[in-house]
Amino acid sequence: MNEVVAAHRLVHADRRAPRGSHCSGATGRTGHLLVRQALDAGHTITAYARNPDRLHVDHPKLSVVAGQLDDDKAILAAVQNADAVIEGVGAVSDGTRRILAAMDNSGVRRFVVVSTCSVPAPQDRPDAKFKALVQFVKTAAPTPYREVRRAAEIVRASALDWRLVRVA
Repeated sequence: MNEVVAAHRLVHADRRAPRGSHCSGATGRTGHLLVRQALDAGHTITAYARNPDRLHVDHPKLSVVAGQLDDDKAILAAVQNADAVIEGVGAVSDGTRRILAAMDNSGVRRFVVVSTCSVPAPQDRPDAKFKALVQFVKTAAPTPYREVRRAAEIVRASALDWRLVRVA
């Protein structure tokens, strides 16, 4: 939960008049929390969801755009008026690439990506439990493991003002 709050604060740290934020993966557990906390704090949110009926949030500052992660036109429409984009879609590196392209085409510079502890950072000081957890994920779910790491590589290679929020 603290990671979600931290991501929300990173997105809204700018002092300019906010236009709003975009959240991909809004119907997932983390995405739903991000949307709810941003709305509770008075922010305007555009939620991008494959199944908008699963969002179960009704709020005057919430707009919902239905779409898939392979629909470049819908992604562009959803991000074009945002100050920042929050991606909570999980391990889908092609979706990350498409969201980045839409951000680039719209001039959106700030990107917060919900990631996992499988994505290493230079400041990590993993203990035996941490290493075992990452190895378990790598062995039990190799495709999502590779995808989340690839998505992080794509984000890190971008010229955006980005943050990877790693949750475990």
